[in-house]
Amino acid sequence: MRTKTSDNWNFKAGTWDALKTSYIDFEDYPLIGSQITIEQQTETILCIETKNINENCLINMFVDDYRLERYWNRIDYYANIFKAAKYVMTPDFSALVGMPEDMIKWNIYRSRLIGHVYEKYKINVIPTITWTNSESYPYICKGIKPKSTIAVSNIGARTDKAISIFNAGLQEVIKQIEPTQVIICSNNKYKDMYQDALYYHIKPFWNGRA
Repeated sequence: MRTKTSDNWNFKAGTWDALKTSYIDFEDYPLIGSQITIEQQTETILCIETKNINENCLINMFVDDYRLERYWNRIDYYANIFKAAKYVMTPDFSALVGMPEDMIKWNIYRSRLIGHVYEKYKINVIPTITWTNSESYPYICKGIKPKSTIAVSNIGARTDKAISIFNAGLQEVIKQIEPTQVIICSNNKYKDMYQDALYYHIKPFWNGRA
């Protein structure tokens, strides 16, 4: 069946395939990631600033969730845009203490699926990893290849307790994946904690914004 609006069903919210089942060619979680080393001269571009994308840039996906939904709703559309970049993170959909576990798993799965599609477009994908407390450790690294370069953010950690939870989870991630490099978007208050050569720092989206 076709209607005058059939072509819109592929990408609008409430789409014909809202769960993106047409992309599934794997069991459980798709497997993404690779051993990439980001060079210091690489330019970081926010995912929402698509006009600035160039062949030597890293696409930063650490922005608000409402901005990230577009990358789920229109996966192929943005894959075609992002393939002009050198490296692209997967969307950092939220995982917060107090969220239902199934919601956290869904957000992690969505990020992996988007990365899986991007890799089909020959994009150098950098998986973002997020977690809550130790109860989330069994599944936070699902779908990521060992030794991959990964991206993490502690911007939401504004207290010593929160940063303690973040750092414990980060060490668990490093233990599970043994990443080649960790791209970190850090709250300036805690930036000095991550000075090891393993880390590659990028500026938070919120720096300099009201």
